Amino acid sequence: MSYSELTGQALAITRVRRGAVWDTVQFSLNGIIFVLFGEQLPGIVSGAARVVTETGHMHPLWLVVYVIAINVALCLLRFAWVWVSLRFTLFRAARRGEEIRKPHWKLLLAATLAGARGAITLAGILTLPLVMNDGTPFPARDLAIFLAAASSSSR
Repeated sequence: MSYSELTGQALAITRVRRGAVWDTVQFSLNGIIFVLFGEQLPGIVSGAARVVTETGHMHPLWLVVYVIAINVALCLLRFAWVWVSLRFTLFRAARRGEEIRKPHWKLLLAATLAGARGAITLAGILTLPLVMNDGTPFPARDLAIFLAAASSSSR
């Protein structure tokens, strides 16, 4: 498709249909990731609770503390990133002599809370192997998957 568009042979309807096809493929693959995760979820939650108990915490409710701490850290990091990138953009605009209008803090908050959802995070974390090369289970795999899923789905 890209080659035919470069040569000028692609019709507008072809480009529209291509967009619809790729949107459908993306939606399907996104759904597959969540179906795979949903099938593994009961075992992941119990495995994560077991790992937390084995690490010396008395109750699996520490998982909630972990998720809250990760989400707070991610929000603070994203806010800092948005603030710094906005300052850099305003600095560049001032150097070009453009009029600078500082955005309202609500825009910074919206940009902080917006962003990618969990499909990429889940796809990456689900690639952790089940076992190590020597046949022993991958350490804390269920905990890593649980924390990644909880932190990516709550944004």
